[in-house]
Amino acid sequence: MEKLSYKSVFETLSKVDVTGKTEQKGNYTYLKWSYAWHIFNHYYPEVQVKWLEPFTYDNGTMILRCRVEIGELYKEGWLPVYDNKYNAIENPRADDIQDNMQRCMVKTMALFGLGLQLYHNGQTKPEELQLENPNETSKEQLAKALILIDKLEIQDEKSKPKK
Repeated sequence: MEKLSYKSVFETLSKVDVTGKTEQKGNYTYLKWSYAWHIFNHYYPEVQVKWLEPFTYDNGTMILRCRVEIGELYKEGWLPVYDNKYNAIENPRADDIQDNMQRCMVKTMALFGLGLQLYHNGQTKPEELQLENPNETSKEQLAKALILIDKLEIQDEKSKPKK
């Protein structure tokens, strides 16, 4: 069995197509919390959600804080308690807090890759991002290195005494 790593979890969850598991509010598409929980548990049944102490500002608005754990791996997220128009709620009621706890949990799960594309392009299907791997040498870097080696070999040949 493969050792659990942030990379392996991200590679698994970022490829999940969440089409049909989202809702739309205004211009915002979001993954429903029940689907997020179901999908996450399908791949990582040992998942744990822990609630950190919320932060309440002097004006009565609040930031919720969540920690999602898979074994020794974890991500922490936060979210203000806001209404359906994305305005922070002063002195939120219990149902306002509970609704935003679910949003905070889903947002924190997205840090592991699940539905992350919803946050950056609003799409439900995962996209293949063409990112350079900093540990791999690009063709351009390789070509430059070969040219440099050729130049060094030519200089080395010129500096050798002729027989």
